[in-house]
Amino acid sequence: MKRVFGFVAAAVMVMAASMAFAAVQDFGDYTFDIPDGWTASMQSPAEKMDVVSFIKSDNTASGSVTFSAKEGATLEALAGAWAQQLGGSTPTVDADGDYSFTFTAQGASVESQALVKDLAENIYMVVVMTTEDPDAAQELAGILGSFELK
Repeated sequence: MKRVFGFVAAAVMVMAASMAFAAVQDFGDYTFDIPDGWTASMQSPAEKMDVVSFIKSDNTASGSVTFSAKEGATLEALAGAWAQQLGGSTPTVDADGDYSFTFTAQGASVESQALVKDLAENIYMVVVMTTEDPDAAQELAGILGSFELK
């Protein structure tokens, strides 16, 4: 009985600790789990476009997810337009039909990775990750992996 109680107590402590390190943040149509040490914000720079940005407090990593209407364009054309606008590499398509490319922002020394992906019938998303820190990259991947569309 003591072993069972000890196991349950340990499980509760682990669950409580993990909840203390991430909080679900609501951005209207989207949610993300944002861990301690990260800030997140949303902007709507254009009609039919939302951008959710993530920045690690020590500035070792940042990321963003842009949600926008396809307005009849193909994902391939959209990926090409984003890559051209950002001065990136030629987008490549993966087995799932998603497109990826890399770019280095003006004045930056760190290469960013971008993924252009269908989200819904007329909505696509552009996911950008920028970091050289493997631990921060894992945290950022966790944030992006927690995405939920309402």
